[in-house]
Amino acid sequence: MRSIMLSVAMTLFTALGFCEPGATETVGAHGPSLDVAWRADSIERIILHPEEVLADVDTFWKTDDAFQLATRWHENTKVPADLEQFRDQLTRASSVPPESRASDPSLALAESLVAEQPSFTDIAIPRLLAFLPDNDLKMATTIHLTAFSKAYAFMTNTQIVADVTSPKLGGTKASIMNILFHEVYHIGYGINRLLRTEEPLADGRKYFVLDVLHNEGLSTYVAWTALDLYPYTDFDDYRMLDDDQIVSDKIRAVNAIFTQIDGLSGDEFSKLSWKEGVMGRAYYVAGAHMARKIAVTLGRDALVATIEQGPRAFVSLYNTIADDDQEIIEFPAPTERSVSTRIYEHLLNNPEGDLAPFSDELDSLVEQDERSLANAMNRLIYKLLYRAHPSQAALVGTKALELFPDDANLHDTIAEVAMRSGDRDRAIELYRRSLDLDPTNTNAEKYLAELGVEPAG
Repeated sequence: MRSIMLSVAMTLFTALGFCEPGATETVGAHGPSLDVAWRADSIERIILHPEEVLADVDTFWKTDDAFQLATRWHENTKVPADLEQFRDQLTRASSVPPESRASDPSLALAESLVAEQPSFTDIAIPRLLAFLPDNDLKMATTIHLTAFSKAYAFMTNTQIVADVTSPKLGGTKASIMNILFHEVYHIGYGINRLLRTEEPLADGRKYFVLDVLHNEGLSTYVAWTALDLYPYTDFDDYRMLDDDQIVSDKIRAVNAIFTQIDGLSGDEFSKLSWKEGVMGRAYYVAGAHMARKIAVTLGRDALVATIEQGPRAFVSLYNTIADDDQEIIEFPAPTERSVSTRIYEHLLNNPEGDLAPFSDELDSLVEQDERSLANAMNRLIYKLLYRAHPSQAALVGTKALELFPDDANLHDTIAEVAMRSGDRDRAIELYRRSLDLDPTNTNAEKYLAELGVEPAG
């Protein structure tokens, strides 16, 4: 399962980590689970063998898992990578005598973080799951610890990267663990997004900003509640969250973004959203305030229910208890059901049915907004799969590939449907095709390896 590549107006979506987490299933009836693996091989290569990395930086970025993900982050955010700075840092690292490198403080810090895995599993994960719906989803992700990355902490392509050398992460085990708590929460939020009950807005950009506000707001708030586990009181987001004036300023910034959407081009909207919402932290601080207000006033269950419903419900519920000068703008509710909703209902009511009644409409939508339709069908496939309708998921997948034969993400998605349905040969074929279309698809590589085959036939 992979992050959804969006049009220019939506590139921030994946940049912020809004993608469906991988290694998920809906077996059993024992509540959700989230497995987190920790890896330090990237930072070990950089700190222990900087000369080798420096000798061929391009190859390192293409082969190191953490920097493959960083490359995707740079592509999605349009933030350029600073290769000269990376080389300068490697040069300084290579000046350290080889016999002294194993005692490097950043490497020791990374090793101490990896050693926290049992404790994180036993203590932090239950705390995190308490802020997610009580369903049967089984989720998994990997945290890659690295160094000298401009993208200091992010989640994309179902995995997490953290640069332990970045001063923005606080420089202590506790501060980095707190930030990672935030990133891991994105995994749970992302997969539960697929099971929402509310109808999205027809305007994808408007629903996008609501989703960002909801996702980053909850992730920030939930990590804030974990300060007793992992103290990071100097973190700017938490400092701003505890300042009433700054909270009001960030709410106004969010509303300013909302009011300007209709008058902006896709590129202008992306730039504004990135500048004010992400770099200016408006989504994080305003959203965290909203989440805290709901949790404190109405209870945690009310907050978790907004994940089951969606971001429109989050804003609407918050506004019922917000101070008059701190309400968030609400967009008008959709007047029609989306084609994906209607297809979903049609297939549940007609288990042996096909998609013929929707063919003309789907063909028309391809012409209008190809990317949005591909994303909607991708989500529909997962929704059917996770709600135990694999044959219907396969049916939608077949239609999706007819409409989008060169979409790497859809091939990856449908490969998972095939794998879960026991069709190993079909899964291999689809994963290989996905990897052909997108050589950076580490998810396809992972599953091909698990299936015991080489990427190329």
